[in-house]
Amino acid sequence: IEAWRERLTRRVAREPADAQSWYLLGSTGLQLGEFADAADAFSRAHAITGPDPVIDVYWLQSRYLAQGGALDPLSREIAERILARRENHPLVLELFAIDAFRRGEYADTVAYLNRALTNDLAPQQAQSLLAGLEQAQSRLAPQLPSVAVEISAA
Repeated sequence: IEAWRERLTRRVAREPADAQSWYLLGSTGLQLGEFADAADAFSRAHAITGPDPVIDVYWLQSRYLAQGGALDPLSREIAERILARRENHPLVLELFAIDAFRRGEYADTVAYLNRALTNDLAPQQAQSLLAGLEQAQSRLAPQLPSVAVEISAA
């Protein structure tokens, strides 16, 4: 992978308008865990191609990871663009759910996860989302209005 990255780096230095090479360089950065470099490469691919669903998803993912799991305004813009094309995109909804959970917005977390679960997901991904849903619901329960009822029968 390192050799591939070096070749791609040389390629984009020679051909800075080569969107495919920027995309591949971004993918390589993601695989190597170099998320900021990956985000930069996907940003450059985006600048050349304009909005592209595949580039946007990887760009969002690499930005999110580079920022330690935070969604800044540009990341939210990318995410909204993805959702405009596919309203129940599971990765985007999962990122929104995590962000909402961290802010203590459990009702939003539940809504995002329910939407994500409408997709045909791999069993492990569905199980992970269901676990998050259960955790958000458990945090939401004390905030909901409730009534205590006692019934006795002879």
